[in-house]
Amino acid sequence: MSDIIQISVDSAKTNLQISGYPEGVAFKVGVVNSEYVVPAPPNKVIAADSGVVDYDFTVETPATSTSLSASPCLDITLGTLPENDLYKDLNSFKHLFENFVDSGTSSLESGDIVTLVEDIGYNSWNTKCKLVNTSDVYTGAFNTLYIFLSHEGDDLILISRGYFDLPDSKISQWTPGRTLYIDHNNRFHITPSEVSAGGWVRAVGMCVPNTESKKRIWFQPDSTFIQINSNNN
Repeated sequence: MSDIIQISVDSAKTNLQISGYPEGVAFKVGVVNSEYVVPAPPNKVIAADSGVVDYDFTVETPATSTSLSASPCLDITLGTLPENDLYKDLNSFKHLFENFVDSGTSSLESGDIVTLVEDIGYNSWNTKCKLVNTSDVYTGAFNTLYIFLSHEGDDLILISRGYFDLPDSKISQWTPGRTLYIDHNNRFHITPSEVSAGGWVRAVGMCVPNTESKKRIWFQPDSTFIQINSNNN
């Protein structure tokens, strides 16, 4: 004989806010109550869809399990929520351009170096997103440089500064501690490309040493550039 179970849902007593930080995850129940969760040891991974350094708290649930338990995978330490302005600052360098109509980004991939150039009437932003070109000062020398993340549903996401793990196809040579430039193939390189007259050279960041065999970089394009003079004398 089956039983009838009455299920009711009460109104929430409080809201749980979860915030991400480089060291872990912060749980905020209220202004006074704050708990901070740190994975031990930290499990740093690269988000597959963005390439940005992040943490992975994914736990595979057995088929026979009725609930999700992280206890086999994480040692959890509770403590005081730390002030972390670094995370807020870094996250502010990820830019979302909503309703950015641009058919030219279909060939772009995560990790490409791009810039935004003025094009009146092209879309509501009056702007195109283009690959930089070291042979043309009007395509990257004068403009802010970005790392392309994605362009889906007309939402364009770019990074103007921060840590990034590059796929091999987006960097020609990586050496720990070296300054990075852009070569003629639109890839990161530890030495500037030989560019023809009218071309430009610009430092865009550095290679970050790590123990994970990653092509990890700190992306921070210089505000100045060197233009190649056409006079060989």
